[in-house]
Amino acid sequence: MTEPPQDSSPASKRILCLGCGSEQDAPGGSAPRCVICGESLLGAPPAPAAVPGPRIAAPPPVAESEAVAAAADLSRRRPRSGPHPEIEALLSTDKRLTSMLSFVPLWGLWRLSQSDQHTPQEMSLLGAASIGLTMLLVLATWTLVPSADERARAVHERARGQIRVLAGLVESYGREHGKLPDESAWQRSAAGADLRFYDPWGKIYRYAPGETGFTISTYGRDGVSGGRREDQDVSLAFAAPSPPAPAASPPTPAATPIADPPGSG
Repeated sequence: MTEPPQDSSPASKRILCLGCGSEQDAPGGSAPRCVICGESLLGAPPAPAAVPGPRIAAPPPVAESEAVAAAADLSRRRPRSGPHPEIEALLSTDKRLTSMLSFVPLWGLWRLSQSDQHTPQEMSLLGAASIGLTMLLVLATWTLVPSADERARAVHERARGQIRVLAGLVESYGREHGKLPDESAWQRSAAGADLRFYDPWGKIYRYAPGETGFTISTYGRDGVSGGRREDQDVSLAFAAPSPPAPAASPPTPAATPIADPPGSG
């Protein structure tokens, strides 16, 4: 009986890589390198057999830590069930602004009716308050602001007062000089920048002497005879003053004015 032939080739040499810890056949060459990590193989003996015992857990890979952090960040950024705080603040500001503008007549009520932030009850209350305030403003305007007729009556009464003052000057002139001033004396007095001779609209009062008295008048704002309201004429007639005392008075120069301008004393 013949024995099987025995392999006469020497046993292959196993080398442990110090870089990656893998055990592999020694490659040829003077500077062998690991076929896995490329580190130099220095012919270290094979690794000893593992001894049973507790092992220290290796730290988790870096990629797993990043995934955990990304998941936590995603959880924090997850959409909320309600509106965002910034959006809530913006809507609240718009609601307050619409509530304040609702008190503007007409336009404010229209803006309030277009609002999505107010309940029907809030719209009713704000609408009632806006209408009430508008009515009060209209009533106050009607009561406090004078009408055109009232303004005309006031300015006409002012003109009558000024005419009475001028009539007093004419009467003083007549008592002093024994006759009424003529129209030229009136114009000379008005030309002396005496504001008493000007009506409320900046025109010189009209003076018309007569046999038994005189008339002072103004054509009103438009300066034309006739009209209504402030354009209406204002005219007052006065009787001639009483004759002066029997003592003789010197003749009146033609250039004597009716009254001295204020401050000329």
